[in-house]
Amino acid sequence: MPIGNAATEMTERMKDGVPQANGTTMVEPRMDANDVAQAIVDMAGLSLGDNVEFITIMAAKMPLVGRDDLIASRNKRRLSLCEERRV
Repeated sequence: MPIGNAATEMTERMKDGVPQANGTTMVEPRMDANDVAQAIVDMAGLSLGDNVEFITIMAAKMPLVGRDDLIASRNKRRLSLCEERRV
């Protein structure tokens, strides 16, 4: 279960800005760690016949899943190519 930027001691420095993949320093959004705990409790309460195959928990203001600007630019290009083919 990927958990991104839960507000804990480990992510405290993110409030002041941390180095990014593109070389800049940016403040990263964090989320309440209790929300992460609640998601785990909710999954644990499912019946044995239910399954959560994958869940990503991240702060709502995170710009993308992951940090790689290269991946983001590739995805934008792919989307652009798909839109061009539809026209």
